[in-house]
Amino acid sequence: MTNLLIIIWKVSLALAVFYIFYWLFLSKDKDFRRNRFYLLGASILSFVLPWITIPVIQARSQFLSIAYIAKGSQIDNQLVYNEVSTFTWPQLLTILYITGITFSILKGTLSYFNVYRIIINALHIPLEKFKIVVTPLKLSPFSFFKWIVIPSHIHTSHPSYEKMVQHELVHCRQYHSVDLFIGELLVAFQWFNPFAWLIRKSISENLEYLVDDEMLKAGTNTKDYQYSLL
Repeated sequence: MTNLLIIIWKVSLALAVFYIFYWLFLSKDKDFRRNRFYLLGASILSFVLPWITIPVIQARSQFLSIAYIAKGSQIDNQLVYNEVSTFTWPQLLTILYITGITFSILKGTLSYFNVYRIIINALHIPLEKFKIVVTPLKLSPFSFFKWIVIPSHIHTSHPSYEKMVQHELVHCRQYHSVDLFIGELLVAFQWFNPFAWLIRKSISENLEYLVDDEMLKAGTNTKDYQYSLL
Protein backbone atom coordinates (compact mmCIF):
# COMPACT_ATOMS: atom_id res chain seq x y z
CA MET A 1 0.00 0.00 0.00
CA THR A 2 2.91 2.31 0.71
CA ASN A 3 4.12 1.85 -2.89
CA LEU A 4 0.65 2.80 -4.18
CA LEU A 5 0.68 6.00 -2.13
CA ILE A 6 4.13 6.86 -3.48
CA ILE A 7 2.84 6.41 -7.04
CA ILE A 8 -0.18 8.62 -6.29
CA TRP A 9 2.10 11.29 -4.82
CA LYS A 10 4.33 11.18 -7.93
CA VAL A 11 1.27 11.55 -10.19
CA SER A 12 0.14 14.55 -8.15
CA LEU A 13 3.58 16.13 -8.38
CA ALA A 14 3.74 15.57 -12.16
CA LEU A 15 0.32 17.19 -12.64
CA ALA A 16 1.45 20.19 -10.59
CA VAL A 17 4.61 20.64 -12.68
CA PHE A 18 2.74 20.24 -15.99
CA TYR A 19 0.03 22.72 -14.98
CA ILE A 20 2.44 25.34 -13.64
CA PHE A 21 4.39 25.16 -16.91
CA TYR A 22 1.14 25.53 -18.87
CA TRP A 23 -0.01 28.48 -16.77
CA LEU A 24 3.33 30.28 -17.05
CA PHE A 25 4.17 29.73 -20.72
CA LEU A 26 1.18 28.46 -22.72
CA SER A 27 -2.12 29.63 -21.23
CA LYS A 28 -1.88 33.13 -22.78
CA ASP A 29 -0.86 31.78 -26.18
CA LYS A 30 -3.45 31.50 -28.97
CA ASP A 31 -2.14 28.25 -30.40
CA PHE A 32 -5.18 26.41 -29.03
CA ARG A 33 -4.55 23.25 -31.04
CA ARG A 34 -1.09 22.84 -29.52
CA ASN A 35 -2.46 23.59 -26.05
CA ARG A 36 -5.08 20.90 -26.57
CA PHE A 37 -2.46 18.22 -27.19
CA TYR A 38 -0.26 19.55 -24.38
CA LEU A 39 -3.06 19.27 -21.82
CA LEU A 40 -4.03 15.80 -23.04
CA GLY A 41 -0.41 14.68 -23.05
CA ALA A 42 0.16 16.11 -19.57
CA SER A 43 -2.90 14.28 -18.23
CA ILE A 44 -1.77 10.94 -19.64
CA LEU A 45 1.98 11.27 -19.00
CA SER A 46 1.38 12.17 -15.36
CA PHE A 47 0.04 8.65 -14.84
CA VAL A 48 2.73 6.98 -16.95
CA LEU A 49 5.95 8.63 -15.74
CA PRO A 50 5.73 7.46 -12.08
CA TRP A 51 5.83 3.83 -13.27
CA ILE A 52 9.10 4.35 -15.15
CA THR A 53 12.04 3.44 -12.96
CA ILE A 54 15.78 3.64 -13.56
CA PRO A 55 17.65 0.59 -12.17
CA VAL A 56 20.06 1.53 -9.42
CA ILE A 57 22.74 -0.81 -8.11
CA GLN A 58 22.43 -0.87 -4.36
CA ALA A 59 25.39 -1.84 -2.25
CA ARG A 60 24.53 -4.26 0.51
CA SER A 61 26.45 -4.74 3.68
CA GLN A 62 28.30 -8.04 3.91
CA PHE A 63 28.33 -8.10 7.66
CA LEU A 64 25.34 -8.73 9.93
CA SER A 65 25.41 -8.52 13.69
CA ILE A 66 24.83 -11.73 15.64
CA ALA A 67 22.33 -9.98 17.89
CA TYR A 68 20.20 -8.89 14.90
CA ILE A 69 20.12 -12.43 13.53
CA ALA A 70 19.17 -13.86 16.90
CA LYS A 71 16.27 -11.47 17.39
CA GLY A 72 15.16 -11.35 13.77
CA SER A 73 12.31 -13.81 14.05
CA GLN A 74 10.98 -12.16 17.21
CA ILE A 75 10.93 -8.72 15.54
CA ASP A 76 9.23 -10.12 12.44
CA ASN A 77 6.52 -11.74 14.53
CA GLN A 78 5.89 -8.48 16.37
CA LEU A 79 5.60 -6.60 13.05
CA VAL A 80 3.13 -9.16 11.71
CA TYR A 81 1.07 -8.89 14.88
CA ASN A 82 0.95 -5.10 14.63
CA GLU A 83 -0.09 -5.22 10.97
CA VAL A 84 -2.91 -7.64 11.64
CA SER A 85 -4.23 -6.05 14.79
CA THR A 86 -4.25 -2.35 13.80
CA PHE A 87 -4.70 -0.13 10.74
CA THR A 88 -1.66 1.84 9.69
CA TRP A 89 -1.73 5.35 8.23
CA PRO A 90 -0.91 4.07 4.71
CA GLN A 91 -3.84 1.65 4.92
CA LEU A 92 -6.24 4.37 6.08
CA LEU A 93 -5.08 6.78 3.35
CA THR A 94 -5.43 4.05 0.73
CA ILE A 95 -8.98 3.29 1.87
CA LEU A 96 -9.83 7.02 1.77
CA TYR A 97 -8.31 7.35 -1.71
CA ILE A 98 -10.25 4.37 -3.09
CA THR A 99 -13.46 5.67 -1.49
CA GLY A 100 -12.99 9.02 -3.23
CA ILE A 101 -12.38 7.31 -6.59
CA THR A 102 -15.49 5.15 -6.16
CA PHE A 103 -17.66 8.16 -5.34
CA SER A 104 -16.25 10.17 -8.29
CA ILE A 105 -16.79 7.34 -10.77
CA LEU A 106 -20.34 6.71 -9.56
CA LYS A 107 -21.14 10.42 -9.81
CA GLY A 108 -19.67 10.63 -13.31
CA THR A 109 -21.49 7.49 -14.43
CA LEU A 110 -24.78 8.95 -13.21
CA SER A 111 -24.15 12.17 -15.13
CA TYR A 112 -23.42 10.30 -18.36
CA PHE A 113 -26.50 8.14 -17.81
CA ASN A 114 -28.66 11.26 -17.46
CA VAL A 115 -27.24 12.68 -20.70
CA TYR A 116 -27.88 9.39 -22.49
CA ARG A 117 -31.44 9.35 -21.16
CA ILE A 118 -32.01 12.85 -22.58
CA ILE A 119 -30.70 11.69 -25.96
CA ILE A 120 -32.79 8.52 -26.31
CA ASN A 121 -36.00 10.34 -25.31
CA ALA A 122 -35.61 13.16 -27.84
CA LEU A 123 -36.23 13.76 -31.54
CA HIS A 124 -33.24 12.89 -33.74
CA ILE A 125 -32.40 14.84 -36.92
CA PRO A 126 -29.48 13.58 -39.07
CA LEU A 127 -26.72 16.10 -39.82
CA GLU A 128 -23.71 14.83 -41.77
CA LYS A 129 -22.54 11.80 -39.78
CA PHE A 130 -23.89 13.30 -36.56
CA LYS A 131 -27.37 13.88 -35.13
CA ILE A 132 -29.20 16.89 -33.79
CA VAL A 133 -31.15 15.89 -30.71
CA VAL A 134 -34.16 18.14 -30.05
CA THR A 135 -35.31 17.91 -26.45
CA PRO A 136 -38.27 19.61 -24.71
CA LEU A 137 -36.11 20.19 -21.64
CA LYS A 138 -34.95 23.71 -20.77
CA LEU A 139 -31.15 23.49 -20.98
CA SER A 140 -28.22 25.02 -22.80
CA PRO A 141 -27.15 23.50 -26.13
CA PHE A 142 -24.26 21.04 -25.85
CA SER A 143 -22.57 18.26 -27.77
CA PHE A 144 -21.89 14.73 -26.60
CA PHE A 145 -19.74 12.62 -28.92
CA LYS A 146 -21.88 12.36 -32.11
CA TRP A 147 -24.99 14.08 -30.72
CA ILE A 148 -25.81 17.81 -30.65
CA VAL A 149 -28.47 18.45 -28.02
CA ILE A 150 -30.69 21.48 -28.70
CA PRO A 151 -33.76 22.56 -26.68
CA SER A 152 -36.94 22.66 -28.74
CA HIS A 153 -37.61 26.36 -28.07
CA ILE A 154 -34.22 27.23 -29.61
CA HIS A 155 -34.70 24.81 -32.49
CA THR A 156 -37.97 26.43 -33.55
CA SER A 157 -37.49 30.15 -32.98
CA HIS A 158 -34.02 31.31 -31.93
CA PRO A 159 -32.34 33.62 -34.52
CA SER A 160 -28.87 32.22 -33.69
CA TYR A 161 -29.89 28.59 -34.02
CA GLU A 162 -27.64 27.88 -37.01
CA LYS A 163 -24.57 29.42 -35.34
CA MET A 164 -25.21 27.35 -32.19
CA VAL A 165 -25.40 24.19 -34.27
CA GLN A 166 -22.21 25.09 -36.15
CA HIS A 167 -20.47 25.75 -32.84
CA GLU A 168 -21.42 22.36 -31.46
CA LEU A 169 -20.66 20.71 -34.79
CA VAL A 170 -17.01 21.77 -34.48
CA HIS A 171 -16.92 20.06 -31.07
CA CYS A 172 -18.25 16.87 -32.66
CA ARG A 173 -15.96 16.93 -35.69
CA GLN A 174 -12.86 17.33 -33.52
CA TYR A 175 -13.95 14.72 -30.96
CA HIS A 176 -13.81 17.13 -28.03
CA SER A 177 -15.94 14.79 -25.92
CA VAL A 178 -12.91 12.51 -25.70
CA ASP A 179 -10.86 15.32 -24.15
CA LEU A 180 -13.60 16.06 -21.64
CA PHE A 181 -13.90 12.38 -20.77
CA ILE A 182 -10.15 12.19 -20.09
CA GLY A 183 -10.51 15.27 -17.91
CA GLU A 184 -13.25 13.55 -15.93
CA LEU A 185 -11.07 10.47 -15.45
CA LEU A 186 -8.21 12.70 -14.35
CA VAL A 187 -10.33 14.29 -11.63
CA ALA A 188 -11.79 10.92 -10.61
CA PHE A 189 -8.36 9.43 -9.91
CA GLN A 190 -6.89 12.66 -8.51
CA TRP A 191 -9.99 14.01 -6.77
CA PHE A 192 -7.93 15.45 -3.89
CA ASN A 193 -5.47 17.30 -6.15
CA PRO A 194 -6.37 20.93 -7.02
CA PHE A 195 -4.04 20.81 -10.05
CA ALA A 196 -6.13 18.00 -11.55
CA TRP A 197 -9.22 20.20 -11.30
CA LEU A 198 -7.32 23.13 -12.82
CA ILE A 199 -6.16 21.01 -15.75
CA ARG A 200 -9.70 19.77 -16.36
CA LYS A 201 -10.93 23.36 -16.34
CA SER A 202 -8.15 24.36 -18.74
CA ILE A 203 -9.07 21.51 -21.08
CA SER A 204 -12.68 22.69 -21.22
CA GLU A 205 -11.78 26.37 -21.66
CA ASN A 206 -9.20 25.67 -24.35
CA LEU A 207 -11.71 23.61 -26.34
CA GLU A 208 -14.12 26.55 -26.33
CA TYR A 209 -11.34 28.90 -27.47
CA LEU A 210 -10.45 26.42 -30.20
CA VAL A 211 -14.04 26.30 -31.47
CA ASP A 212 -14.37 30.08 -31.36
CA ASP A 213 -11.16 30.41 -33.37
CA GLU A 214 -12.41 27.88 -35.95
CA MET A 215 -15.73 29.70 -36.28
CA LEU A 216 -14.10 33.10 -36.81
CA LYS A 217 -11.61 31.67 -39.33
CA ALA A 218 -14.59 30.26 -41.26
CA GLY A 219 -15.88 33.81 -41.77
CA THR A 220 -18.48 34.09 -39.02
CA ASN A 221 -19.31 37.68 -38.13
CA THR A 222 -17.68 38.45 -34.80
CA LYS A 223 -20.53 40.49 -33.30
CA ASP A 224 -23.21 38.03 -34.43
CA TYR A 225 -21.20 35.14 -33.05
CA GLN A 226 -20.68 36.86 -29.70
CA TYR A 227 -24.42 37.50 -29.50
CA SER A 228 -25.21 33.85 -30.21
CA LEU A 229 -22.85 32.79 -27.42
CA LEU A 230 -24.59 35.10 -25.00
